[in-house]
Amino acid sequence: MLTKLTIATKMIITFLIVILLSSVLGIYAIVQNSRIGTLASEIATTQIPSIHSVTAMNALLGSHRRGELLMVIAPQPADKEKYAQRNESMTEKFKQEQAAYEKLLASPEEKAVYDEFKQAWETYLAAYPA
Repeated sequence: MLTKLTIATKMIITFLIVILLSSVLGIYAIVQNSRIGTLASEIATTQIPSIHSVTAMNALLGSHRRGELLMVIAPQPADKEKYAQRNESMTEKFKQEQAAYEKLLASPEEKAVYDEFKQAWETYLAAYPA
């Protein structure tokens, strides 16, 4: 009888240890889940809009450069004028997107890179044949 009681006691202790470990793991999972939720909301409110804005600016710059190429190879003056107007439109859209992006700048590194880009873009536009 004593042996059976000891085995039953050992089984109960083992079961309680498993319950304790499961509880600790569950608490850890809840804490980590709340951290993930905080990070996800931060990404959704600051980083994703910034990425969308940069992507839109990239597309507008590519369109502007294609317009320049089309303007250079256009055979007719009317076509050249059409592409020049198209590029003016792209430049205005780009300025609007820039203004939206400037509101989203968060880190000093991001601001430094953006300032460097703005200087290069202004230099480019100064050389751009109007």
